[in-house]
Amino acid sequence: MTRAIESLKEKWLDLYRDEDRVGHRVE
Repeated sequence: MTRAIESLKEKWLDLYRDEDRVGHRVE
């Protein structure tokens, strides 16, 4: 379970960064 959580965390962080960039650009 720990590995899955860490993997999901990394994916979320990547998505968050992408969304943050897009959000800033759009705004």
